[in-house]
Amino acid sequence: MDVTSGKDEKREYELAVIAAEESYEAVFGATIEIVQKEGPKPIALAYPIKKHLSAYMRVYVFQALPADAATLNASIEADQSILRHMMITPAIAVRRESRAHEAKPRGEAVRPNSPEAVSNAALEAALETIQGTDESK
Repeated sequence: MDVTSGKDEKREYELAVIAAEESYEAVFGATIEIVQKEGPKPIALAYPIKKHLSAYMRVYVFQALPADAATLNASIEADQSILRHMMITPAIAVRRESRAHEAKPRGEAVRPNSPEAVSNAALEAALETIQGTDESK
């Protein structure tokens, strides 16, 4: 296994497919493990794509080797029934999940680092002391 490049490790991918037909189903190879599948969801297109004003969107989350993901992407690009598609690696979602435990529940007040607020006069006095221009003497 090549540890430096990670080419022999399965990665998680998300695939969004916009197809003209509701019955479209992506064909995954035997080495690709589907984790989650959503859709088909009917959507209105903002502009005509291949003379279609509406389509069906499916989203797949799967794990695959990078070579298998590239093969799947190439086969989807060649499929004429696909209007648009996008395949990503959801690294941002992983970062958001790791921060989820750090988030404070709603309703809990955010407190400043200092125990109490300092008055403006006290801040000016501290600055004068630091600068050596204490005019209060």
